[in-house]
Order: sequence, then C-alpha cells, then structure tokens
Amino acid sequence: MSSSFLHEIRTRHFPALAAVRKPAISTLRIAAPLSLGIMAGFFFAFSNPVMMAFPQLDAEVFIAAFNSINFSVRNGIFYAAFFSPLAILFAAALVDRHNRLIWLLALVIYAVVVIQTRMVNVPINEFFKTVSTEIPPDWQKLRDRWALSNLIRTLLTTFAFFLALLAATRQAGKRTDG
Repeated sequence: MSSSFLHEIRTRHFPALAAVRKPAISTLRIAAPLSLGIMAGFFFAFSNPVMMAFPQLDAEVFIAAFNSINFSVRNGIFYAAFFSPLAILFAAALVDRHNRLIWLLALVIYAVVVIQTRMVNVPINEFFKTVSTEIPPDWQKLRDRWALSNLIRTLLTTFAFFLALLAATRQAGKRTDG
C-alpha cells in the first residue's frame, strides 16, 4: 500500500485529519513510544522480580499469589494501557508517511504480543483461577510456560518500543510535516 494512496484517502475522505496532521504527528511521536514503554516496563517488572520469586513458593502460596495479582491487574487502567499501543501505532502509521513502515513493524510486533497474551497467558490465568483444593501435578510447568511467554512479551514489546523511538526521532529535526 503506497503512502500516496493513504495520503489521498486521508486528504480526500478525512480533510479534518489532514488539517491536524502536524500536531497529530508530534503527539503520536510522544504517545506511541510512551505507551509501549509502559507495557515493556510492566512485562519486565513481572518477569524480573515477580516471576523470579514464584519458583521459591509452594503450590498453594503460588496459586493464591498468582490469582491475587491477576485479579488486581484486570482493571480499566490496565486494559487501556494494554490496548492503547495498537490504536496509537496505527494512527502514527496513518499520519507519519515518512516512517510508516517502522510504525507498522512496531504495530505488528505489538499485535503479536496481544495475540500471544490471549493464546498463552490468559488461558493459564483462567486455569489457575479454577484451582481450589486439588493442585494439578503439572502446575510448575504451567507456571514456567507463563513465565517464558511473559519474557517473550517483554522482549517483543521492548523491541517495538525501540522501533517507536526510532520512528519518533527519525527526521524529527528535518521535517515535521509527516
């Protein structure tokens, strides 16, 4: 999809978007890396101290702590932080034609993180939520699978964050017209 095609759609069908293009680029150049940085930091904080402490716990304490953390994470602020990079990166790709491929690559990488979360982490969260008295014999494998998936989410989101920083600072001094 060529940038001139998207530019024509934006200016012909969305003239209001074309009018706010310069302020939008500036805002998106701050918001996109910030949104990814927040999520990379969240995943890192979970990977580093939290998941490193869990192997030291017995099954009952681990499951109670894991469920308690997951319960507290599921809130509107987290959901906004988790999903906002998708919208912000998409908007940046639409508006900033000079860095469109970089924004799109960051978007695709973060979309993989969202899909991975849905396919790996959420089912394990839901499983541990159902554990009451009978501890499954493979609980440690599930814990370790969740931790590995979270480490992968951390690395991917950090790479997407790097790409967003690159797009945000590339040509920033030369051109700000998108």
